[in-house]
Parts: sequence; structure tokens; C-alpha cells
Amino acid sequence: MATVEESQTYGELYLLSLAVIRVWRVAIERVEVRSPKIDEVLEFRSSLTGETDRGCALTAAAYLSDELEKLLGSLFVIEEQTVDRLFEAFSPAGSLSARIDLAYACGLLPKATYNDLHLIRKIRNEFGHVAQPLTFDEPAIADRCRMLQHSVLEAKARSRAKFTNAALRVCAAIHAFTYTTSHRAVPQDLLLDEERKSQVRDTAKTFAVGILERLGLSDDERIDKTHP
Repeated sequence: MATVEESQTYGELYLLSLAVIRVWRVAIERVEVRSPKIDEVLEFRSSLTGETDRGCALTAAAYLSDELEKLLGSLFVIEEQTVDRLFEAFSPAGSLSARIDLAYACGLLPKATYNDLHLIRKIRNEFGHVAQPLTFDEPAIADRCRMLQHSVLEAKARSRAKFTNAALRVCAAIHAFTYTTSHRAVPQDLLLDEERKSQVRDTAKTFAVGILERLGLSDDERIDKTHP
């Protein structure tokens, strides 16, 4: 027969097991609800396979840029026209670089995700700013791929594999924070009614008269000096 202490231990393990099962059920339910997003990510990953190295870098960066827009949009107020203007070309959040910085400044991205996004952006620029053929084996590009913290591949893995692995894990981080971010509410206007406006005017007038008296000036003298 188990002792009281052993019974308590078994009870604690049982309760812990139930808690784990509940967590898994919640996780599975959430995945099922969000399956369209999972399908989208799988399709995105599949599309990278058929791309050239240049196409892979450009496509991955473009997709992450779109996901950053959605992340920021999940924080901004629900005001579609105003928010959409922020993401237009040459607007405050119109570029990948600006979206990365803004998301980080708003506390929506961890430091490592922020750093890897900028590395992915720089790798994209390496491919996008030159006309000559390039691959992920180019020394400058390979060096940046080695710096990607989200890649879980071995050091000897090919640079392109590290890039795509990191891009997918960065994407997962963006999605996770998008799901847990809430829209900010538009604060109420601090407008005064007519009675309060009248009180403000009276208070300002009383204050002005007191200042004039301390300066030894009458209201008429002040008017004469300011309006010759």
C-alpha cells in the first residue's frame, strides 16, 4: 500500500498529466481553427523550392514583409483607411526595413527575431541590387546566413537551407505575436462644452488682470502699447 507521501506524489503527477492534456487540446483546437494560415505557410515554403537562389531570397523577404504588415495592423487602431496609408510606398511603414524597426519599437518582436529579419533584408538586397548571377554560396551572403539565429540546422548545412529554415522560424514568431496582439483603442477626445470654455476664458482673464496689476499696468495701458 502506498504511503500518504507517495499518494500525494501520485496525485500531483495525475493533476500534472491532466494539465498537460488540457494544454495539448487547446493547442490542437487553435491549430485547427487557424489551419488556413498553416496551409498558407506550407504553400509559401513549397514555392521557395522551385525558385532560384535570387527568387528564394526575394520571395521570402516579400512574404515576411507582408506578415509584418499584418502584425503591425493587429496593434494599430481599427481605422482601415488611416492604417492602410501607413503601409503605402514611401510612407512611414512602407518598406521592409521600416516595418522591422517599427514592430520592434512597439515591443512586438524579440531582439533575435528583429536581428534575423534585418539579416534576411540584407540578403535580399544582395540579390536584388546587382544584375550578375548570385547564389547563397557567395561569401558575403553565406556569412550572413551563418549569423541567422533562428536556423536550427548544423553549421555544415548549405547556406540556402539555413536561410529558408530561419525564414520559416521567423515567420512562426511573427504569427505567434500577431495572434497575441490586440488593437489599441482610440482615446476619447478631451473637448470642452460651452460652459467649460466660458470658465476657461474667465480664468484666463482673471489671471491676465492679476499679472497686469503686479506690473503696475492697467488693461487700457496694455492695449495702447500692443496696438499703437
